[in-house]
Amino acid sequence: MFGNPLPWDDLPWLRSITDLPIVLKGICPPEDVRRAKDGGADAVHCSDHGGRQANDGLPALAALPGVVEAADGLPVLFDSGVRTGAADHPPITERSLSEAVCRLPGMARVTRDDVARAAGTSTAVVSYVINNGPRPVAPATRAKVLAAVEELGYRPNRVAQAMARQRTDLIGMVVPDARQPFFAGLAHQVEQAAAERGRLLLIGNSDYADEREAHYIRAFLGMQVDGLILVTQDPAGPGVSGFDATDGTPVVLLHHRAETAGGVAVVADDEGGAAEVVRHLLGHGHSEVHCFGGTFSLSPADPVSGRTAGWAAALADAGIPAEGRLVPAPFDRVRAHAEALRLLARPDRPSAVFCATDDQAIGLLRAADDLGIRVPEELAVAGFDDIAEAVIAGPALTTVETAQEEMARAAVDLVLGGAEGRVTGARTFPARLVLRRSCGCPNPSGPA
Repeated sequence: MFGNPLPWDDLPWLRSITDLPIVLKGICPPEDVRRAKDGGADAVHCSDHGGRQANDGLPALAALPGVVEAADGLPVLFDSGVRTGAADHPPITERSLSEAVCRLPGMARVTRDDVARAAGTSTAVVSYVINNGPRPVAPATRAKVLAAVEELGYRPNRVAQAMARQRTDLIGMVVPDARQPFFAGLAHQVEQAAAERGRLLLIGNSDYADEREAHYIRAFLGMQVDGLILVTQDPAGPGVSGFDATDGTPVVLLHHRAETAGGVAVVADDEGGAAEVVRHLLGHGHSEVHCFGGTFSLSPADPVSGRTAGWAAALADAGIPAEGRLVPAPFDRVRAHAEALRLLARPDRPSAVFCATDDQAIGLLRAADDLGIRVPEELAVAGFDDIAEAVIAGPALTTVETAQEEMARAAVDLVLGGAEGRVTGARTFPARLVLRRSCGCPNPSGPA
């Protein structure tokens, strides 16, 4: 409830962040009542500043001309009565005024009993409709229940439901950095897969820090999530090493391989995809291909390690040593751009570069443009991940696509299967070469 000065500018914002009713209280001329209705308020409580009529105790409406008409159905509460434009009610005391406010739509928690009474059915039937089972409900009855739910603004008590069913329908997911397009896209796919299965996804960003990763794992376990999906920097690190100490909550690694035989993971064929794209670059006649952003210092379970291994294997097959051709770089495109400037400014700069991620490749493409190096005429570039921006990079980026949607669905299925005692093994999805202009293909197969 808000008093004067009334927060007109904040009303739309307040309405967007809360389902709680908003009641404005004060001396409200008609224009204020009209603004309250337009702004999303649920009721207006007007003071009787003009005095009361002696015969019936109702407000002196001469002092409040047009208030009820301006409300246009919005409940208007006076110190001495309630008027809605459709009906007048007897004078009310301070206590009954409070009770009247609590009876406004949304002020009191609506129960299943309320819905059942409004729909003319039982609470069991209401439960079947809300939970979509376990027993079928006739279409006409279902329509009545849903109409009552909508009219009364009923919201099921998810905490009570979770206690009754011994599950929360929540899945926790930890990613390194949701600002990066690859992780944002992956999280979005997991969220969609979870929603299709009636689950809500909670997401935490570890910022590549073990302690933050451990914080979110503890927090999600404390929320009694049905399972955890982790995109971790190090499956054996301190942030994740408490897997076995959890209370039986299923844990699935996504994008990173498990380092234990009993670990469950959903991954792409990073090594095979990298080898394929490097062989393609060599097929354009390049005598060498540098790897930008790769590393051998990360865990072997890390996808970048697999991509680096695939690059090195393709070079070895062509009789080209990998030594001196691996250039570490940050994972985000801004800092990768700075590192790429140093690489491409060298007098012995490479003619072809495989980047471990598309973000790094986009940073390198920008560096080439800054230095006036033409791609692909003077420099062939390929990435990995096939993020959305790869299509509109300058030029369009040749890359390797990972099956994000299928991987997300598999991760959710494994988590939910684990919740029912059936989680086993790991799944590897193929990676697909997507040809665009940056590698030098005159007629690329992918979008240009």
